[in-house]
Amino acid sequence: MAVTWHGSMIDWFRNEINLIVHNFRVKGKMVGEKTAQRMGQLGSSVAYEAFQLLSVPHHIVISDSAQEDLAAINLIDPSTVHLIYNGVDSANFKPSSDRQAVRKSFLDSHGVSQLGLDGYEGAYIVGCGGRLEGIKGHHQLAEAMRAILPAHKDVVLLVAGKGPQSERYEKMRDAGLKVVMLGMLKQDELARFYQSLDVFVDPFYQHHGLNTVMLEAVLSGVPIIATKLASAKTTAPCLSYGRTFQLGVISELVGAILHYKLHPDDRALVGANVRERATHLFSSAIMAGSYEALLYNIKANPSDRKST
Repeated sequence: MAVTWHGSMIDWFRNEINLIVHNFRVKGKMVGEKTAQRMGQLGSSVAYEAFQLLSVPHHIVISDSAQEDLAAINLIDPSTVHLIYNGVDSANFKPSSDRQAVRKSFLDSHGVSQLGLDGYEGAYIVGCGGRLEGIKGHHQLAEAMRAILPAHKDVVLLVAGKGPQSERYEKMRDAGLKVVMLGMLKQDELARFYQSLDVFVDPFYQHHGLNTVMLEAVLSGVPIIATKLASAKTTAPCLSYGRTFQLGVISELVGAILHYKLHPDDRALVGANVRERATHLFSSAIMAGSYEALLYNIKANPSDRKST
């Protein structure tokens, strides 16, 4: 038997700590009663899960931080922990041979030409996408873009996806800022979305998982900016592959976004680096092959099915 972990109870406990940090730094809020109650309930779940983890013969994790945590925090035998990254369709998410034409076509089809830009070549397009939920950290990105957009008239924010946080971006758009709401996109349109971007931002504050949107972006050859939490260690391990910012520190996020605007050569180099690395790590074909190889190995070596 093998169990795939996309986030443990300890990770959910950390999410609550991250929420406290986020709300203090971004909103100036203290800990609420509901947060304290959730953390109390999660505490007992952590205890039960600690036992359950020890009884699982094989653990499959999807990020470097999850692999490290099972060994360091839960004291699981490292030989029973198998790292298999999430994967996405590398045939769909890839740099176009005529990226500028794809970019112009996509931006035209979504009304960006009506924003008063002096052509697209000099425009700087920032993108975000996925579930527009609070835990995805969109308050951070909204605040950062509120600081950037009035001062940099050539910057546009494209928002793909839907959820409660869309209202935050819609208010910015209605206030006259260059924000374009794309809604949910089909896979072919999503691929064109990434090709139109200069940088992709994933401002999440949940601890666990490996966000698919980041994998789609790097396979598309787009530099990424992410919160300096668990999965960022996998997708942006150093400055050669993207930039990170401290949770809730809006000035750091602003600086990271403007860095790629002010340093186009670095932007191009990082875009090439992330694409090259992603093709070896984050394709769906590699993920499927890794699962197949592991499961065949477990079946062929029943003596390895030991309890941790």
